[in-house]
Amino acid sequence: MREVEILAGETVVHHARLNRARSEIAARLNLPEKNALIGFSDPVDLSEIGDYAGVLRMTVVDPDCQRRTICESAPGLALGSVKLETEFVMHSFNERSVEEARFAGRKLVEAIRQRGEAVNVDLGCGFRKNGNLGIDVTSEGTQADLICSLGFEPLPLDDEVADTVFCRDFLEHIPKAYYSESEKRLRYPIIGLINEVWRILKPGGTFTSFTPCYPAPEVHQDPTHLSVWTLQSMQYFCGGYPIAQVYGVRTNFELLENRVDGFYLHAVLRKPKSG
Repeated sequence: MREVEILAGETVVHHARLNRARSEIAARLNLPEKNALIGFSDPVDLSEIGDYAGVLRMTVVDPDCQRRTICESAPGLALGSVKLETEFVMHSFNERSVEEARFAGRKLVEAIRQRGEAVNVDLGCGFRKNGNLGIDVTSEGTQADLICSLGFEPLPLDDEVADTVFCRDFLEHIPKAYYSESEKRLRYPIIGLINEVWRILKPGGTFTSFTPCYPAPEVHQDPTHLSVWTLQSMQYFCGGYPIAQVYGVRTNFELLENRVDGFYLHAVLRKPKSG
């Protein structure tokens, strides 16, 4: 009998026999029809480990006791006092899922180019997409063409395919840092995201952002804002601060525009044609 486990770090916090048919997951795992049960319906109890910061991993245990991790949650904080309902609300981070997302992005880019248009990407597009390829964390209530856990997953596009990348009222919603329990280190989602912007931009391509700028009250008044930006912030991605490389910054943009526009930091960064 196949079983599934939920792990926090290396600790098994839930272990159950499969008791709920999920045909689409069974098909993805290439399970034979007789073993196509791949789920469980009882809640996950984290009370023994208390509050947990990191990711939860789902593992399949086969009849030979071999374990395979099939997906993991987005990084975050799980409260041990709150039981988690198990409906497989997890994000797959394996190489196959990343490649599948890239394939979908590749098809969209090909269609845009066949129309003779530049590839203009809007990150965190929401319901007012600016450009012809929107990426957001959900399709619900948005005009997103591609879904991605922005800041936590690679952007689902190939290298050097975008002519422009745009975002408005978005960067401030990405957390500055979190501690990865599995890697035993801090990770910086904003840095990872802008590294990804650099990767997908063509040489000569531009990244434009409108982000609430300190000291305007709009920076802090929205409780969903997780990072603060100033007129000096973009310099970290343009070689202005050598310490940025220690933090994991892999970009060297040219800063074309950097000014206060109302309560926004209006910045335009260009990827040099020389790379």
